[in-house]
Amino acid sequence: MSDSLTVLLVDREPITEHTLSRQLRLAGFCVVVAGDGDEALALAQCHAPDVVLVDSEAIPYGGVGLARLLSGLEPTAHTPVVLMADAKTIAGDTCGTNIRQVLRRPFGAQQIVSCVRECLVSAIAA
Repeated sequence: MSDSLTVLLVDREPITEHTLSRQLRLAGFCVVVAGDGDEALALAQCHAPDVVLVDSEAIPYGGVGLARLLSGLEPTAHTPVVLMADAKTIAGDTCGTNIRQVLRRPFGAQQIVSCVRECLVSAIAA
């Protein structure tokens, strides 16, 4: 399933970004990495990702705010979003977003790959 499918990964922590992008690439996904919300919006326009993984604390919009902005862009209007959040973080109002799952930290590499695959299957079935 993952051949040539693109994941946009938005995370403010370089170590987390490196670990997650490596695991997703090993699973066969093409990974585009953004360090903040503005970069993510620009990359989303260029790459039209199949799934977006967003850190709940993505600067400057926050994860939910960024998901809302992505749902307003043509290339990502229907793209599923996974919000990665700490256990204590409240996701907030997700109306007007394409957030399909909230993945609570800590999570393992296989959990993130499985979550991405589940989102892709759900998107195809819809």
